[in-house]
This record gives sequence, structure tokens and C-alpha cells, in this order.
Amino acid sequence: MSRQAACPDCDVLMQLPVLRDGERAVCPRCDATIARGGRSLLTLLLLCISGVWLWIASLLSPMLVLDVNGVQQSVSLWRAAMAMIDQQEWLLAMLVAMTTVIAPVLHLGAMLYLLVPVVNRKRPWAVGWVFRALHANQSWLMLEVFFLGVVVTAVKLSDMAQVTPGWSLFSFMALMFIMTAVSVLFDADVYWRAVEKCPSQP
Repeated sequence: MSRQAACPDCDVLMQLPVLRDGERAVCPRCDATIARGGRSLLTLLLLCISGVWLWIASLLSPMLVLDVNGVQQSVSLWRAAMAMIDQQEWLLAMLVAMTTVIAPVLHLGAMLYLLVPVVNRKRPWAVGWVFRALHANQSWLMLEVFFLGVVVTAVKLSDMAQVTPGWSLFSFMALMFIMTAVSVLFDADVYWRAVEKCPSQP
């Protein structure tokens, strides 16, 4: 079933057919992409569930294990923020905790809240508020920055100690790719069309 949509760049109206996975509708006037064929919402749901497990795994085990003259010291994700609190760096500790621990799980939790009911053919409550929270939380996701900082730190410490990467580092790296994939594959237009097909709440 076709639908009418406006180009986001030049506002021209056109009828859009149902797009399959990998297809996209292009504006005939300015060549801007108007819509894309979305991935299955079930695929996104599975990615989000995987992201939650990776987030848990990245917290439970150490990211790096430092060996200095036979003395081992492990560095984990949550200990990074705790170490800054011990040094009275409260603001920096809150920023690290927010961008690497809290923001990812809030993002994944919001996505699960949006996807689980729709996949089960139900309409979620307060979708507009969750979308606004998701958009506001997006700017706090800085997993790539933290991961780059860990890699740089490991390289610099390699001259003074034996640095061994832990399972948490690989979990965190996988979580980073999962979060990127979820952001890229999630199409709000496809989602709203799926919501419209769900029966109304009694």
C-alpha cells in the first residue's frame, strides 16, 4: 500500500510504495533520500537484547589487567568512576558513569520498551515521551571516546607494565558496535507504520 511523504530537503510531495529491505525512495527533484526499507523490528529487538547482555558482561569482568613486578591490578568499567570519586573528582566521575554505564542501558531499555510490545502486536504506552527521552539520551552515548581512551592508556602503560586485555574490553567493543548498529538500523517511519498496524489499547 502506497503512502504520501514529503522530501525533508525541498518539501516536494510524492507517493511512496512499500519499500523492501535495502530499497530507498529518492526525491526526483533534489535526489535526497525520503525513506528507506527498514530492517525487521525483530532483528532490532534481538540486537538490543544482545546489547544488554554485553553491557552486563562489560561490568562484571576487568577491562585491563596490569602486572607490575608481579603485582597485578585489574581495571574494570565501574572502577574507573569509583577511582575518580576516591580522588574527589566528582564531576568527572559522574560524566564517566553517565556516558559509559548509565546512558547505554537507558538507550537499550528505551528501545526494548518500544520494540517488545510492537513485535507482540501491542501498542506501547507513552511512545512520544520515550522517543523524546531516547533523543535526549543519544547525545550522552560516548562509548567510542571511552574505548579510544582505554586503548591509548593501555599503549602508554605497556612500557611500564604488562598489560593484558580482559573479556570486558571485548564485550565493551562488541557493545559499541551493537549500539551503532541499532542507531543506524532503527527507522522511526518503519516503526510508526508497525505501531499503526497494532490494535488499539482497550
